[in-house]
Amino acid sequence: LEKRATTAAARGGKPSGARGVGAPNGHASATPRNSKRARGMTYGDMISAALKALPSRRGTLEDIYSVIEEEFSAQLNTELEAGPRQVPVWKASVRKIINLNSVRFHRTSATDASGHTIFELAKGAS
Repeated sequence: LEKRATTAAARGGKPSGARGVGAPNGHASATPRNSKRARGMTYGDMISAALKALPSRRGTLEDIYSVIEEEFSAQLNTELEAGPRQVPVWKASVRKIINLNSVRFHRTSATDASGHTIFELAKGAS
């Protein structure tokens, strides 16, 4: 432990396992630096903003991905998801949120020319 403490001190940090990493009150931070809340907007907020920016305030998942990537690229978790799909975490999160949050987002019965589902903001959602 003493060697680990010395090595950590040389790096300007605390020994591994030390409490208070990144938190001024001496407790482990509940929100990691790279979490979506720390970045300011949730993925749900980004989806809403993307839908509002699209013509007719509706679009396919690919349309929504494009707007989010263009407008919020610095805030996205671009690490690849574990497993065989190997898609960026942010895309998997957006797909899950838009499909499961029926309070904010509505899956229409309409499709585009390629057969992709069209999404819009749910009635009363902002």
